Amino acid sequence: MSSMIRIESFPDENGPQIAGVIARYTGIYAVEELLKKLPVEFEVRAESFEDLKRHLDQLGCNQEFISLESHAEHLLSPEDQAIMALPRGEIITRSIRLYWQNFLLFLGLGSIFWLPIMGGSSLPYFEHPTYKVVYALVAFLTFYLLMHVAYVHVLWASSERLLGREVGFLTAINHVGVRHFFRFAWAKTLMYIVTTLGYLLLIIPGIIWSIRLSVSGPVAAIEGKTGEVALRRSSQLARGHGGTIFGTLFGVGIVIGLASRLISFVLTISGLYLGADKETAIGFAELIAYTITTPLMAVTMVTLYYHLLGLSLRKKVRKESRNMEIENPDHD
Repeated sequence: MSSMIRIESFPDENGPQIAGVIARYTGIYAVEELLKKLPVEFEVRAESFEDLKRHLDQLGCNQEFISLESHAEHLLSPEDQAIMALPRGEIITRSIRLYWQNFLLFLGLGSIFWLPIMGGSSLPYFEHPTYKVVYALVAFLTFYLLMHVAYVHVLWASSERLLGREVGFLTAINHVGVRHFFRFAWAKTLMYIVTTLGYLLLIIPGIIWSIRLSVSGPVAAIEGKTGEVALRRSSQLARGHGGTIFGTLFGVGIVIGLASRLISFVLTISGLYLGADKETAIGFAELIAYTITTPLMAVTMVTLYYHLLGLSLRKKVRKESRNMEIENPDHD
């Protein structure tokens, strides 16, 4: 539960103290700059509400508190209310917890990608130059398709589990049909094209577009949008939250990289100990490590998506609440 505080005015001499109190209870930085443009609005969590209100009253603030949840009951669907109420912050921690609690489910869905590649690696390899090119092309397309098949299943399953719904391996397989998969694959392919062009344009545009389009995968898998629509939706959700997105992607990338290297090292040593040749041991170890750790990225992207969606819904409720009060100033 949280509320929105609106400060209409305050004694000028108490400005620094008021800014310090707000920063202490909300974690907002540069509060003094915000207070220069009155009225100013920001959120305060329920556990800080009474203490903050008391301090601001003592400092002479002309203020008003609005319950976002009470307004949300009239403005949002029950599902959107549940999304808005999801915990915020600690995206990576919550993602790791969700991944670990559903480890076997995500491993099973990830194996949709892993098992066919393991089987394909036993097929004969032709040395003729023409066959090498064909073999490499087929291997790449197969790898690309299977990777996205596994990824979209994990995205959808982690979304269901994050919202507290029961979902199993067969449920996920049955839900993600061919049409659903190709909508997702097209959105991701278009995202890759756009970000690659961005990186070719002196790198910086690529970084910016990668951040803006980061949740296009969850948008496609969960909302069913595809193509340019999914990319625009991702950009809309990401607007104003570049720091959060970059920090999340960077942090989870480090976690996945370290975990993957550790798993790969242990499996390689085990394979060599069991008599496998070095190249085979390393290849299978890296493939298994990839299969185990990649679902964490998908889970994190879903957690990030719902974090951004929750912020967007809160912004909508604040805006609509303000409009309601302008239209009906006597409304309690």
